[in-house]
Amino acid sequence: MGRARIHPWYDVAWPVVTGLVTAVGLVAAYRMTGPLMFVVTLMVLELTVAPVAWSLLTDVGYDVPRVVFRVAPAAAMVLLAVMGLVEVIQGWTFLVVALALVTSPLLQGWRQTGLRGVLVDRVSPHAETRRRFDDIVAHGFGTPDDDPPSR
Repeated sequence: MGRARIHPWYDVAWPVVTGLVTAVGLVAAYRMTGPLMFVVTLMVLELTVAPVAWSLLTDVGYDVPRVVFRVAPAAAMVLLAVMGLVEVIQGWTFLVVALALVTSPLLQGWRQTGLRGVLVDRVSPHAETRRRFDDIVAHGFGTPDDDPPSR
């Protein structure tokens, strides 16, 4: 099996650019608040984001250690970075954050099926009902290959 092909934007440029923008935001937040309030703000954001992320993402299928030790701290840092960016570039922060989200690797798969396809697949109650029904049927009755031949 060969190595996965590296995409120049999603695998190299996007992480570097968003890392630099996040660093600028964090430095600006640090300069705006000072060392003590920076740590206090980060802790309050962490304590606020962690339970919300835990309750939402564990239902989607993420495991608890990943949510608590990776997703929640990253979300708290991003929120603090956005606060710092607002201090530095004010209203342009909305454009920077929107551009980062639209070009992110998270949305890479959405481009193949389109926004409507993804929304229908993930949000539609019909799709969720169908998935649950298929799971119940597979669990309760087995696969069609298990059925005895008809007489």
